[in-house]
Amino acid sequence: MNLINTLSELVTPHVLAATATHDGDNTVKSKLLSAFYAIFASRLTDTNAFGRVSALNTLDLDNGRSILDAVFNDANTINQTAQLNDQLAKEFNLSGTTTSALTAAAAPLALTKLRELSGTTSLPVFLKDNLSAFSSVVPSWAYALLPAGLFGAAAATPKPAVDPVPAATHVKAEPVATTGVLHKEEKKEGGFLKSLLPIIGLIILAGLAWLLLRSCQDKPAPVAAPVEPAAQAPATTATAEATPATLNIAVDETGQAVYSCRAQAGSEGVLGSIRTAIAGVFGTDKCTLQTTTGYADTMPAAEHLPAILGLMKGVPSSSVSIADKVVRFNAANEADIQKLVDGAKAVLPTDFTVEAEPALDIASAVAGSISSAKAAITGLGDAPTADDLVRALNLQIINFATDSAEIPAENQEILDLAAQKMAALPDATLKIIGHTDNQASHEYNKDLSEKRAAAVRDYLVSKGVPAERLSIEGASYDHPVASNATEQGRFQNRRIEFTLSQAGEQVAAVGNAPTSEATQVEAAQAEAATTTTTTTTTESK
Repeated sequence: MNLINTLSELVTPHVLAATATHDGDNTVKSKLLSAFYAIFASRLTDTNAFGRVSALNTLDLDNGRSILDAVFNDANTINQTAQLNDQLAKEFNLSGTTTSALTAAAAPLALTKLRELSGTTSLPVFLKDNLSAFSSVVPSWAYALLPAGLFGAAAATPKPAVDPVPAATHVKAEPVATTGVLHKEEKKEGGFLKSLLPIIGLIILAGLAWLLLRSCQDKPAPVAAPVEPAAQAPATTATAEATPATLNIAVDETGQAVYSCRAQAGSEGVLGSIRTAIAGVFGTDKCTLQTTTGYADTMPAAEHLPAILGLMKGVPSSSVSIADKVVRFNAANEADIQKLVDGAKAVLPTDFTVEAEPALDIASAVAGSISSAKAAITGLGDAPTADDLVRALNLQIINFATDSAEIPAENQEILDLAAQKMAALPDATLKIIGHTDNQASHEYNKDLSEKRAAAVRDYLVSKGVPAERLSIEGASYDHPVASNATEQGRFQNRRIEFTLSQAGEQVAAVGNAPTSEATQVEAAQAEAATTTTTTTTTESK
């Protein structure tokens, strides 16, 4: 029985339909799913992993993320689900969001089908008996995620197959004789290659000896001089270009629940660690997470997150922002802020910077955002992508005056540039969403947020963007990204968010937008999507 072909035929079409709104070619998605099935089945050969899955309740068995965590996370110290998704995304060149959605949608369907196929046989036993049907599909990097010695045992199994009787008895008597022959040929080829290894080793050794002899005859300086700069330059460049991974999380007025959360990193592994820490402290992993190119794929504070979040639990309206080794706390009163700072200094390494959130400097924040947005948009060239354009556009802070919907002059220049770039994307549509803090009634803020979104739309129309390519929404204060209990938090919540779609497919989604496609897909897939591309601008209420 070829389990991978069976799952590809019976499960993959349903997974592709469920993730149709996510980017990526279906052929590539299908190949990724085939690799996932092989890794998933290999992991389920472990009785402990299968036991954790069997212990899940009915609701969790319908939740792909819960199944994946049960199968791959044998300890809370390492988020192997995140590692799996991260590696699959890299191998098949798909986004972290798409990969996470695919594996989460596939897990419950694949588990159900595998159980059906195993019949009355224990699933781990059934999968071990059919290991040869999917072992060759498992990528080499996935071995670290699988039971120790699994494929070592599998490699030993075919050896007795030299005796035709046990081999024929063990393999099911289905019309798959040719498959059995192919497996034997593969093993013979592997043996031949192994026999060549000593010869290859001698050749390499001889070559190294020749190079060493030659280096002794030449002047040493020309050999050593080019090596040192070549080795150092790439590391320095990579470090300089990577933006630190970030996390911003706030708790509600009780201090017992997450109020808002967002994170950005270059690796799904970092985001998985964040999710695991939040779930461990607050019982939920709900957070707007982004995997973004150019951001660091590590976060030094990640291993200390349970301790940091533990300090915040019970402290009303407290928040923390983390970037690299800088940890900043805020809260509704100075005593709570100092308590958090002192507590964090006691648990974090001495090379971390732990301090209170700096006082709000609106003028400096706005000026910096305008400069960044202008540089990013002008750097897009004549053929910008929709995703790059919306990211650049959202770098700006639109600092509306209190109770006003008039766009400041400095932001008009950014919108002028954006209108020009949109001309190069004739099939792109832009949704503009206004948000406020909670300092007035919901109805008032609903009207104000809509007026501000409309002002941005009308300005873009005046600069030549067709009105039918623009839509607006006023979200009031329903979707905060920070605590409304602090001045800094309210400033972040007063914002304009942009969502850009192209050819009818959303290419840049706003996770906190109530009607965002990304949000809808995440809910429909039981939070299958791990990240959404969130970019914001800030306004004054």
